[in-house]
Amino acid sequence: MALNTNKLDSESFFDLVIDTFEDGDRKQTKWLLKKGAKKFPKHHFLPFMEGILAVTVGDEVKGKKLFEKSLLFKPDFALAHANLSHCYQKQEKIPWCLYHAMLAVRYATDEEKDLVSQQQELLNMVEKEIPSELSLAQYVENGILFEQAFELMLDKEFEQAIELFEIVSEVDLAHSPALGNLGICHLMCENFTQSRDYLNRALAVDPSYELAKSTLLQLTQVENGEMDMPQNIYPIYHGQIERRLSLEE
Repeated sequence: MALNTNKLDSESFFDLVIDTFEDGDRKQTKWLLKKGAKKFPKHHFLPFMEGILAVTVGDEVKGKKLFEKSLLFKPDFALAHANLSHCYQKQEKIPWCLYHAMLAVRYATDEEKDLVSQQQELLNMVEKEIPSELSLAQYVENGILFEQAFELMLDKEFEQAIELFEIVSEVDLAHSPALGNLGICHLMCENFTQSRDYLNRALAVDPSYELAKSTLLQLTQVENGEMDMPQNIYPIYHGQIERRLSLEE
């Protein structure tokens, strides 16, 4: 390579990396990034570009880790947040997708506004769909809390999951997945009255929730001694908005 990269400052060096990548030369881009790892080991753009290389070949898992590493060096790096949002959407982790989309838009400079336009459009769409009494920030925060409760539920930590699902349902009265999961958690804790109440509330919000209907049937059979307590749980994860977003590219 004719150009002596050792004489370039960080801005000029990473401009060269971007130009090389946009020219479609992945091999040369990787070579430059190896040089950059020695010259600028803690620069936020280094793991960011490595993450871009990963997601362009469909490896969102590796890309996610690299964008997170980039944010350790520069927490307000809008483009890393934007790409992290994309990775979470691919993994159907919608609350985290929206969270990083919000940060991408918040931190974007005037020059970066066009580069985060997809994240802005996504947020605009979601804001139109959520209950009017909730702000977008409240909706996203509630979604992350739901994710935490869901993981506790999968780990069969039902009492802790109940505490978090209750907060979610108090903030968003129409959150049928939280209500349905509260019904399931209370069933597994043998709190049958509470279980029936939450399952009925979930069906009042969304009469099409077949899982809530089947759990109600199980509950009745358990109460009547027609079956033992269920050994497996089938938690409700996505709501209507989340299901739609998980299918979008």
